[in-house]
Amino acid sequence: MQSALAADIEVPGVDVVVNAADRERQAALLTTEVRSLIGALHRRFWSRRREVLHQTTAGPSAGERGAVFGKDDPSTWTVDEFEPPAALRWTMVGGAGDDAWDDRITEIAALVEGFKEPVEPGAPLDIVGVRGWCTTEPAVLVDGRATPGNIFDLAVVTQHAARPLREGASPFWIAIPELGTPCEAQLWCDLLTLAEDRLGVERGTIRTVATVETSNGMRGLDAVLSELRDRAVGVAVATGSGVDEVDVKDAATRRGAMYAGVIAGR
Repeated sequence: MQSALAADIEVPGVDVVVNAADRERQAALLTTEVRSLIGALHRRFWSRRREVLHQTTAGPSAGERGAVFGKDDPSTWTVDEFEPPAALRWTMVGGAGDDAWDDRITEIAALVEGFKEPVEPGAPLDIVGVRGWCTTEPAVLVDGRATPGNIFDLAVVTQHAARPLREGASPFWIAIPELGTPCEAQLWCDLLTLAEDRLGVERGTIRTVATVETSNGMRGLDAVLSELRDRAVGVAVATGSGVDEVDVKDAATRRGAMYAGVIAGR
């Protein structure tokens, strides 16, 4: 298959099959290192992903928990309110389908550009929202299969953040969609650990903010946070989820996590 980045060094089995309008920006983001990381993560977790998603969809319906707020596009999330600490800045990447590719490249490029700037004392803490295991990135194929959306998002963002992380920058926070089972949480943990090892950063550098979107998610929150353990530094709740914020705060407190506020879709 002909890669859209044929002029760059090819990574065997990893093909970018869609060209963004700004090809130079796309090439700068999807470097050889990024595509190698995507390939490594995809190949390690492809089979387990299928097994875990099968277990998950055997419980709550896919419509209830398959994607954040029933959508595959976390770029449409907004933050309605926060309790202290308020110094949080959310950036949501993702998007569904080829039509979103240009927007996705633009959003991630802007985020990556910020990694080059020194972090000032008191600056907002960045939280990067990524897609879930149930999504795919149709623009990037690994061994002929569209790679999971969360693997693409994580690989591109963390590879470009790797240098400041290795140089002692603050831990990196990502917001992950509601997790249907503790097995899904463990899959996330293993994914993040392998990413850290490949990037050469200390384990535990990538932290998570777990989202609660449904009553089913609330019932399983304790087990999910227990599985995420030291990585779970925050919990956010979706507007319209029917979940009592007090319950979410209590669950976060029990597990030593921060309550990160309310997120709503536009």
